Amino acid sequence: MNRIILCVDDEREILSALRRFLRQKAGRILTANSGEEGLELLEAHSPGVIVSDLRMPGMNGAEFLNHVLKFAPHTFRILLSGHADMEAAISAFNKGEIHRYLLKPWDPAKLGHAIEQGFEHHQLIQANLALTDSLSEKNQELEDLNAKLKQKTINLTEQLLHSERLSVLGRLAAGIIHEVMTPLTISVGWVETVSKSPNITEDQKGSLSIATEQIFRAASLMESIRDFSRKKHLIKTPTDANKLIDHALNLLIHPLKKKNISISRSFETNESINVDGEQITQVLLNIINNAIDALDPGGRITLSTSVAESEKGIRSVHITIKDNGLGIAPDIIRQIFEPYFSTKGSKGTGLGLSICKGIMDNHGGEINLESQLGQGTTFTLSLPVEA
Repeated sequence: MNRIILCVDDEREILSALRRFLRQKAGRILTANSGEEGLELLEAHSPGVIVSDLRMPGMNGAEFLNHVLKFAPHTFRILLSGHADMEAAISAFNKGEIHRYLLKPWDPAKLGHAIEQGFEHHQLIQANLALTDSLSEKNQELEDLNAKLKQKTINLTEQLLHSERLSVLGRLAAGIIHEVMTPLTISVGWVETVSKSPNITEDQKGSLSIATEQIFRAASLMESIRDFSRKKHLIKTPTDANKLIDHALNLLIHPLKKKNISISRSFETNESINVDGEQITQVLLNIINNAIDALDPGGRITLSTSVAESEKGIRSVHITIKDNGLGIAPDIIRQIFEPYFSTKGSKGTGLGLSICKGIMDNHGGEINLESQLGQGTTFTLSLPVEA
């Protein structure tokens, strides 16, 4: 509790008398010979109660306490005045500049009671202010928590909708693949048989080659749909994320060289992650290959790894794949993980990133995307160290 009293009077004898009388009622007594000195002590020590004489040279007691009201309104203010100054004291009281006024020479009982009243008043106000601050802090915490819960609800709803779409597509895909693969297999056989005939022309051989290419493309599409619709069993082993990145880059060495794309590595951790290395490699291949397709010749891809820890103490390895391409428009970002959504036209199946998201979800991880038009795209894979 703040039991500091500031006494202000231009007469040293009065200040000494106040000090002797109040020393049993306060933890500390400060004295000032003028209003100006009193304001300096007020700023430095924040007393709970102030006792001031009214008549002082320069700044009088009413003016001094009026300044106190402005700068420290919660300080309890007592004004001492003589009979001749009663009108000024009453005026200060009516204006709210002081809480009590006492006549000089003061009555010890009345002054003692006013001091105790002052400390109780100051303590109550300080407790209310602390409670208000605490309530404001708790309200802010609740607002932050509500915002987090709202975002989690949105994320969970999106995940549930995504899972439901995958489930429906999976059931449809199972029947479609069975019905389509058989005629495709037969078609490949007939095309190969006809292409071996000695009676076909070179133009016909070219047409048959195109037909074969498109049949195999259709078969590849069916394989992608089958992978997409089937939740593969994870075979997890402790794996170095840096080695997975190097392996994926080695597999893509030819398309990287063909477009003269430079690779920059920044590996800040070699901490192992418990993952299915084959499936995470598939994710890396898909994202890096998309970056290659999006970049102009001479572009750059930067790959990095780091470790982050959540508020709950969960450690994750972050794998970042960043390119300096043209970026992705916001309306496309919103759909980019949706099944069968593609920006590559006839060249893409629209399943690659959906499969990537499914793999990351199965690992208890996350895949996030940031992109700005003209500034490139960054994918971040987050995988828990213990999973």
